[in-house]
Amino acid sequence: MPSNHARIDADLVQKTQYKVPPNKMVKIPSPKPWPLPEFEPIHIDDWDDHGSLNLPSNVETHDPFKLFSLSFIDKIIDKLIKWTNKHVELYLLDKDIK
Repeated sequence: MPSNHARIDADLVQKTQYKVPPNKMVKIPSPKPWPLPEFEPIHIDDWDDHGSLNLPSNVETHDPFKLFSLSFIDKIIDKLIKWTNKHVELYLLDKDIK
């Protein structure tokens, strides 16, 4: 039979007995979420039909970088390269690689 120690624990401070110290603030409750926008879900007739690729005709489907670059403009790709190289400079070159 499960016991309910919380009700009989003498060390338990009841909510009504707890006082917030003057140098602390009471935690403000989080705001209520805003309503979701109206939308109509996509109706899928056949879950087993995976369809086919809908890519521009000039894209080589076996080249991972070409597929990756469909999602990002050149400016963002340049930033990703810069940030990756900076990360290597800061963290990986400091360690002794044996």
